[in-house]
Amino acid sequence: MLHYQTNEVINAKTLISHVTIIGKLIPQTPNDFMKLVRLAYNFRKAVLYATRMISKGMKTNEILKELRGMLNKGYGDSAYKVAKSIVEGCRFNGGNPQHIKVEKLFIASEGETSRFGNRNVRLEATDRVKIKYPYDRTWLFFKVQFGKNYLPLVQEIVKLAKEKKISYSVRIVFRDGRIYLHLSIPVDLYLKYFSKGSANGSLTAGFDLNVDRINMVMVDKFGRIRDVKTEWFPEV
Repeated sequence: MLHYQTNEVINAKTLISHVTIIGKLIPQTPNDFMKLVRLAYNFRKAVLYATRMISKGMKTNEILKELRGMLNKGYGDSAYKVAKSIVEGCRFNGGNPQHIKVEKLFIASEGETSRFGNRNVRLEATDRVKIKYPYDRTWLFFKVQFGKNYLPLVQEIVKLAKEKKISYSVRIVFRDGRIYLHLSIPVDLYLKYFSKGSANGSLTAGFDLNVDRINMVMVDKFGRIRDVKTEWFPEV
């Protein structure tokens, strides 16, 4: 599975900077699974707590101190960024941040080149990942399954991360009784393996990326619309 992440906006036109590939996580032991659930529960709790503090106008340093005490520095910083994004989206849509609810379990961890790619979630191989358990500072070990077409890409990500040449952000998502690893990587690295070559056609396609949908339009060289389509992602 594949998702796009947008981080830069210039003159109202969005540039794609990262691509997210998705693998399935498989616990090695029931104990590791239970610990991961506990971590996800507390991460969600920290994010919700942070939305309340942010909406009340508390200082960033004070919020980070609270969150790092609940989790660790890496998870705390990630929880703050997620909460800040949720509050900003809520306000943009005219909602009350004090009424925000976070229903599904998840974990987020920011990438960091100096920490072998990520602070708390590290790919050990194309089929193995370890996850920091902050309460006793140990690691949880999981198998991860990516589609076979992605394995050469993942192999290079592992290599570059171990050489401290690349970072990747991670989200661990619980859905339909399964656990998924969302791995966000630079789009240039993705295109190295999945580029379709240069475009030689006479039509131009434009894409408008939103939280739950992608709007697409095709125009010819005279600016006439030749086709339009919207793809919805209701699970998002």
